[in-house]
Amino acid sequence: MKRIMKNRSTSETDAFLNRKFKKLGFNITIHELRHTSATKLIVGIDFKTAAKLLGHYVKETMKTYSHVNDDMMQRATDLIGKIF
Repeated sequence: MKRIMKNRSTSETDAFLNRKFKKLGFNITIHELRHTSATKLIVGIDFKTAAKLLGHYVKETMKTYSHVNDDMMQRATDLIGKIF
């Protein structure tokens, strides 16, 4: 995978982006954005694919991101409604 910000460690990149977000008036961190993106991602795709995209093992992804959110609950409700 090609790096966008060369010569920066992960922690340096996080700190750089967090400062930029704060300067722009956003009250969010890069970690929070990643977590939100991952949560949205698992609503639409399987855990194995999500884990690969996130650079995690499947077990780690399931443990971290398998909490039920509103989108997942709505999808399950819709699916059950179609069955009955």
